[in-house]
Amino acid sequence: MEFYLRGDLAKRSGLHVETLRYYEKSGLLPVPPRTDAGYRIYPKTTLLLLEFIKNAKECGFTIQEIRKALVRSESNPVQLEEFIQVIELKLKALDNEISLKEIKKNNLVQLKFHLLEELKNPEIGQVISILHMDQDS
Repeated sequence: MEFYLRGDLAKRSGLHVETLRYYEKSGLLPVPPRTDAGYRIYPKTTLLLLEFIKNAKECGFTIQEIRKALVRSESNPVQLEEFIQVIELKLKALDNEISLKEIKKNNLVQLKFHLLEELKNPEIGQVISILHMDQDS
């Protein structure tokens, strides 16, 4: 079986050594065995696990969600139907985030428009102020 030292694993996975430490502390990576000299040695299968973690993070899954999935998959395989349901929930949450970002974007566009109009026509500020005061009445 092929093993990697932490630095080698970091290079091969494209992750920083500190990220590997964090993943170990977070329970995403199993604690690796050590050499007689005390160096951690990771089996080649760790590269596959790291690829899974990176892909899951890129899809928007949190460290907690990834850990939960990994722990759960140790005792029984994840059913595709369940995984699809989890993905559907992620998609809904993402759609909600996008909607909120669009609202913020539209608010900024409107603010910019009003400010540019005020720069072009300084008197428009008074008109806008009057109009807003009339709306409050």
